[in-house]
Amino acid sequence: MFTVEFTLWQSDATASYEAARETIRKFINAGSTKEVLFTRGTTTSLNWVARFAEEILTEDDQVLISVMEHHSNIIPWQEACRKTGAELVYVYLKDGALDMDDLRSKLTDKVKVCFTSSRIKRSWSG
Repeated sequence: MFTVEFTLWQSDATASYEAARETIRKFINAGSTKEVLFTRGTTTSLNWVARFAEEILTEDDQVLISVMEHHSNIIPWQEACRKTGAELVYVYLKDGALDMDDLRSKLTDKVKVCFTSSRIKRSWSG
């Protein structure tokens, strides 16, 4: 009895998982559910993206990230740039937020990856 119930539960879980994959596929306009990957967390996802970038970056390319990135979003890009010869370029802050003028000035044809996060914090006094 337990085996049958567990198998049915697994089947329901798999169906729900694949339904979620299809919903996300439609939302991001992916060509196939095979293009939608689930990972156990952000760090794993960042590592996967950076590893893929190693396949396409060249020494003429740039990777753009903000100066306030968590180390889990800096180290994979440092490694990808070290391995490929691409240049890692940092976008700076202005008044505790991403400096949009600096970002615009650094978005050139050489930029192949641009990664910023919402971890930027303001410090409040008073």
